[in-house]
Amino acid sequence: MARQVIFLLLFIFSATAPAASEISDETAASIRILEARVSAAAAQHGDAAKKLPKKKLRDKEAIKKRLLFMMKVDQIIRNALTAHWKNPQQDKDYGEYVTDRFNKIDPPHTAELKRILNARRGKWFTISEVGDDGAKAAWLLVQHADRDPEFQAKALKAMRKLPKSEVNQVDLCYLTDRVRIKQKRTQECGTQIECLGGKPVVQGNPTIEQISLMDARREELGLALL
Repeated sequence: MARQVIFLLLFIFSATAPAASEISDETAASIRILEARVSAAAAQHGDAAKKLPKKKLRDKEAIKKRLLFMMKVDQIIRNALTAHWKNPQQDKDYGEYVTDRFNKIDPPHTAELKRILNARRGKWFTISEVGDDGAKAAWLLVQHADRDPEFQAKALKAMRKLPKSEVNQVDLCYLTDRVRIKQKRTQECGTQIECLGGKPVVQGNPTIEQISLMDARREELGLALL
């Protein structure tokens, strides 16, 4: 029965999943563990695991709980994928499953975030409203909304309207750089890194002078210098 449940999950979450007969016991066990973590998060967060009802779209406490649940699931899936990337040859079928899970997790989160923001007339979530953890969750979700760069830019604009005390400035810096990279512009803080030739480098190929400006901003924020 357990194996049948795993095969059903594979069918739901991955159109390219390997045939059921090809799934090893190890792969099935890994998928069970991953889905158990998602299920445990849903059980822990109760109603927040469901799409917010219309009447709750301006309820600060309900919004916070929903944001925290979405962040929790985001991190469960991303951590699983990151762990797999460290040893991609170990279980390719599991890697395929987790990759598909990863590809499908962001769009519904982005849609829910947009829905809540529309009800708030575009006002971003302040620390006073949803706490440091709720604000962090909202930022993380928009930071990962890479399939919708227009929304990321819109969210950044909304965040910049807030008093500095109401938005984490490091988070703001990370989203600023994310948006600027998408717009083919130089980063402000150098937070977006890529790997070239086996070495981490700042995306956008900044000049030495630009790196110096980034370091000045990073020093203001308490970030390690480049």
